[in-house]
Amino acid sequence: MSMSRLPSPLPAALILICCGALTAQTQEPEKATDEASFATPVLQRAEIVDVVPATWAEIAEGCQTEQPVEPLESPGRLVTVRAGNDTYRIFLSEGKVIHCMDTDEGAEQTAVPMDQGLREIAESAKSDLGQRLTIEPGEIQVLSAERVTWRDSSAGCPESDRMYMQVLTEGARIILGLSGVEYSYHQTTGGEPFLCESPSTIDPLPGPEIQ
Repeated sequence: MSMSRLPSPLPAALILICCGALTAQTQEPEKATDEASFATPVLQRAEIVDVVPATWAEIAEGCQTEQPVEPLESPGRLVTVRAGNDTYRIFLSEGKVIHCMDTDEGAEQTAVPMDQGLREIAESAKSDLGQRLTIEPGEIQVLSAERVTWRDSSAGCPESDRMYMQVLTEGARIILGLSGVEYSYHQTTGGEPFLCESPSTIDPLPGPEIQ
């Protein structure tokens, strides 16, 4: 997810309100992402953008912190909160609150180089995922985008009850990211990218280079 530079430290009031709200929501997970904002005069502009189950191992690499953090064994929740123009990622586990210090420099380092055609495929994939998750496509990060040659007509997303033609099929693979969760989109030349929930464990061949 592309983040603006975040203030440091995270406002204490925001941490308390966030944690208090999520403690109550833990008993009713289905309501976690339905709560649009906090009914608090001080932070009426703060809203939960996303709440997803996560473990520290899953997000540690992409979560910069001011101080080293001891590995956490218990699962937790990764919460994305927006207040005005600022966006915060907060990991909650074992009663601990960890603020991820995303920076503009980090966003630049993870920018994925793409030609125009690949960029259009990635934008189409982001639009589809945005509709599925009911969020703005701009909140979704492109983790990788590459032209590939699928090993058969399943485009790297086989279903156990179907047969596929054993022909090399050119296309693209787009990996999108949101709040520590990755989404794999596959495409064949001339077709629309589609979300593959169970990608093949066999990697595709490299695709043709576009000059």
